[in-house]
Amino acid sequence: FIALDVVQWLPLNCAYEDGFSSWDALLTVTLMPIGGFFMVLGATVTHELSKRRRGHLARTPKEVLEKPLARFMMCMLLILPTVSQRICNSFRCTTYSGGNGQLVSLLSIDLRVDCCSGHYNQITTYGTVMIFVYPVGVPLILYFWLYGYRHRLDPEGQVAEDVKEARRTDEVLLDAPVTKLAVDFEPRYWWFECVLLSRRLMLTSVPLIFRDLFHSTVFVLVASIVFLVVLKEAKPYQDRWMNALQYGMDWQVVFFIEATILLDTGTVAGDGAYMLGSALVLTNMALVFVGVAGWRNEMRHGAMLEQQRQAMIEMRSSIANSVTWSNTVTLAGSKGDGDGDGDGDGDGDG
Repeated sequence: FIALDVVQWLPLNCAYEDGFSSWDALLTVTLMPIGGFFMVLGATVTHELSKRRRGHLARTPKEVLEKPLARFMMCMLLILPTVSQRICNSFRCTTYSGGNGQLVSLLSIDLRVDCCSGHYNQITTYGTVMIFVYPVGVPLILYFWLYGYRHRLDPEGQVAEDVKEARRTDEVLLDAPVTKLAVDFEPRYWWFECVLLSRRLMLTSVPLIFRDLFHSTVFVLVASIVFLVVLKEAKPYQDRWMNALQYGMDWQVVFFIEATILLDTGTVAGDGAYMLGSALVLTNMALVFVGVAGWRNEMRHGAMLEQQRQAMIEMRSSIANSVTWSNTVTLAGSKGDGDGDGDGDGDGDG
């Protein structure tokens, strides 16, 4: 995994005389996405106003807002775990023994901050607000945005296969940017991207709130096992290979947590630690190979099904044309017989 953390990538400590503090990092990581969203929104609105002045067809405010919000959501799917980690790290304190025998509680990511000071209260207050903006707000925005298309993503009273076929040609779903996050799932699981996003946050950010390794490890282990069972039973993806790959990756997460416990407790050390790490790496490589092979097989299977579908459409069209031609010929013959009978009767009477 790659941590998309701008603060770690850029040498920001060199730009500040006293260094780049945790407070500065928290402001940077949380305000940059919001600022980027409003910049894109402003550019979109400006472009829309210029089009209206030139007499072009105006779009509704909802259509104007959708594309900037879609770009923001796509960006947040990549950086949300990093932003959430930064926010949750702002609460975690570590207790140290002072020189005079007293205990001192300091912020774990910035030992210059005393957890009993007003500056720490300022950090935690801002962090609490940002929790509702990012870890809570983003999944909720995504859910309610998809909820507006639920009748097209999963119409009531229709067979799942018919819904999947209809979604491929639905112009509303094709034009809506956010629905791309839902069409890969089974119709009844159109909301499952929100679950996967919440799962990432629970495994990467929530454990940072705990103040000791024991509780955070237990939480991560229990959460990973619960999500493993849920994803195994639900099988939310349309692609069966994707379900299998997801199941294997979930087991890999559980194995990683157990390996971490073995290493931290000293149960495995030396050559055993290298062997354990090598086994995890090889398992990852095997899962990637299986995923690529399954994807190629599914692509071939999908192409074959598409050919069969096109052949079936052509056959139905041919049958329909034959029936139409037969009905036309029959109707023409009946009309000719009727005209012949009428003429014969008229001549006889004369």
